[in-house]
Amino acid sequence: MNTLPVSAAFSPELGGRWTSLRGGGREWLWHNEPLREAREAVRPGAAFVDAGGGEECFPCLRSPYDHGDVFNRPWRRVPPQPGCVASGQSVTESVATPQGLNLQRSYLREGNDAVLRYQVDAAAPADFSHHAHLLLDLSPSTRLIPGPYRRSHFWDGEQEDPAVSEQMMSRLGDGPTSARCFSLFGCSQVRIVDRGLSLVLTLEPLSHGLPTSFVVWRNLNGWPEYSPYRSIGIEPSIGWGVDLPSDFPLAHAAPGNHARWSLRISCEEAPDA
Repeated sequence: MNTLPVSAAFSPELGGRWTSLRGGGREWLWHNEPLREAREAVRPGAAFVDAGGGEECFPCLRSPYDHGDVFNRPWRRVPPQPGCVASGQSVTESVATPQGLNLQRSYLREGNDAVLRYQVDAAAPADFSHHAHLLLDLSPSTRLIPGPYRRSHFWDGEQEDPAVSEQMMSRLGDGPTSARCFSLFGCSQVRIVDRGLSLVLTLEPLSHGLPTSFVVWRNLNGWPEYSPYRSIGIEPSIGWGVDLPSDFPLAHAAPGNHARWSLRISCEEAPDA
């Protein structure tokens, strides 16, 4: 099947935030406009503001730093390496955490695909997870089709039931009022089928031993309690855990031993959607 052009845009001054993800002639990111100004006012150390779009959550997703510790810090542009053939075709930005970790992201186009290449360097040996927290504008008929994965895990403490996550993925945008978050452990690719198009997200570890997963946030007007709204997040993740420390495998970086991976985003026509 032929792929369609995909492009992304980012705001380095706002924590490397994803401001656009276009493919197949449509915008895929959902934006929570009432919170836009509050998000723009965020400074280092500030609490997370759910303004939609996409956020880089690092070195964790949930604890001890809610949605990580870089979404509220300005990123800096990294000059291209001398003699690098691809330097004119990619943009590289980075951000450092107070814990001595440095996250670098390069954005480039390969054919019709958008490709993000990530690298983590550490001043001392450290575990981490990374989550591309993408909130998507999806219809009630959306289906999530994952590639092979080992098992699903719900983060709300309820008993594991694979049939529940499978049912939720088959009707991703529709269901009773609820807010559920689960991970697909070991998954490296998902296909989001919606309104005649498929958005395909593919994780590729470029360093040995990086565990892949996808976190799914399915909020059907079930959160927050004081003013609920509908938002659906698909989060390509490096590391199975969402907390530091974690009972589940995390990624690891050390001096001279950086961690590298890529996220490829493709778009295809899906006539049977």
